[in-house]
Formats: sequence, C-alpha cells, structure tokens
Amino acid sequence: MPASERARSAVIEAERHYTAAFELLHDQLPESPERDSRELQLRRSALLMLSALKGYTAPETVEAIEQAISLAEKSSNVTQLVNWLNTRGSLLLIAGELLAADATLDQALELAERHGLPEASRVHRIQILTRYWRGDFIGSEKHLAAWLAVFGDPLVSPPGEINNAVNALAFASFNAVGARSSRRGPRAPGADDCCGEPG
Repeated sequence: MPASERARSAVIEAERHYTAAFELLHDQLPESPERDSRELQLRRSALLMLSALKGYTAPETVEAIEQAISLAEKSSNVTQLVNWLNTRGSLLLIAGELLAADATLDQALELAERHGLPEASRVHRIQILTRYWRGDFIGSEKHLAAWLAVFGDPLVSPPGEINNAVNALAFASFNAVGARSSRRGPRAPGADDCCGEPG
C-alpha cells in the first residue's frame, strides 16, 4: 500500500477511535462537571492526533479547538478555558493571524491573572513571540520579563521549561535591539533587520 494511502487510512482509523471514545463517554456518564473534565482531557489527546495527521491549521483542528473552548466555557472550568484559549492563540500565531492571536492571548491572560492561575506564565511565553512578530519589541520584552518573573529555579524546572527559557532568552537579544529602534518611532514588521510575519 502506498504511503499516502496508509496515511489516509491512519487518519480514518484514529478519527473512528476518538469518535467511539466520545460516544462511550456520553453513554456511560451523565452530564456533569466530571464528564466535561474527562471530555476536555480526551479532546486534548484528539487535538494532538489531528494536528499531527492533518496539520495545525486544518479546518478539523480549528473546529476541535473551538468545540473545546465552548465546552470549557459551559462547564465554567477556568483553567481549561485558559489552556484552550492559549492553544487557539498559538494556532493563530502559526497561521500568521497575529492580531487575532494577540486578542485571544490577552483574553487568556486576563482570565489567568484574575483567578491567580499559574497558566499565566504559558500565555506570557506565547505573547513573547506574537508581539515580536508584530514588531512590538517593547511589548515582547514586557511579556518576557513577566514570564521570567514566574519561571522559577531552572535547576528544578522540567526539561521542557528549560528549553523554553533558552528560546525566550534568545528572543530577548533581538528584542533589546528592536526595542531601542522602536523608541525612535513606529516601525513596520519586516523593515530593515526586523523579521516579518511567519509564513
């Protein structure tokens, strides 16, 4: 069987299993916060499958994120809502829709800070990138400072967080130059040594 046909078969099989899992969850558990919480966890796994097999910006992936956000809102699960809004913001960043990404991440950050959630640090981390690609170097630098303030001791942080810290600090070196230039006046993304929107 050609590789393309095997890939299509894998997508169909994976979607079938996740559909069966959602149906089983709804058949076995009455509507409740517990069922919503389990469904949101299952939707996170399904999202990983969709993004890997169909792409981060595929319509099915986008729809899965929007369904999860609606469910988190309905169940008043603020932590999950912040996480899914952050996921939507990350997807919009990948798609190059920077203004929409900024608005979504601002919403997630406002919720996280209002409820004192540690997830705020993840939002700051993505905002470092969105503000950078928009040419808002000062805004990116502010989010970097806010993120580093809650990062904690790198010696006891998970390995993934250490990698994120290295990436963020790398952007800080670009921000230092960009911020000084932007103070001299407005500057459009893509001008001179500034990178444009991601493709």
